[in-house]
Amino acid sequence: MRKVICCLISFSLFFLGCSKDEFQILEETSVDVTVKVIDARCKDIILEIQNRNLKKLGDKKFFHNGKEYNGAIYINAIQCLPQSFLKNIYNNGVVNKTSEFKIKITKIPGNQVCEIFSCLAGFDNVPRSSYFIAPN
Repeated sequence: MRKVICCLISFSLFFLGCSKDEFQILEETSVDVTVKVIDARCKDIILEIQNRNLKKLGDKKFFHNGKEYNGAIYINAIQCLPQSFLKNIYNNGVVNKTSEFKIKITKIPGNQVCEIFSCLAGFDNVPRSSYFIAPN
């Protein structure tokens, strides 16, 4: 009986040790997610992942302006993003918090050349889960 229990525990640990989760995958590649804008200011964007199975890539119970979000992520350096992406975030200069759109997120910084500008406006509190937008 003892041998059977030891074998079961060994097999369980073997299979747990061999599985890759999304966090490890993001270190090597990118993941497609559907997001919604929580807020944007200057060069910072806070998004909420809408895919139920991918919300774990973001912060749980992130509070912003008195509301709780699950799956919140932080994107920095908005000035590096293409205009096609920015139109999902801003509508005539106003933050668009209603539309959902798809992006690829990654932990790998891009090679794009960015227009550097000084911006004093920012958020006091941002999600700990920080990503870059991967090129399509």
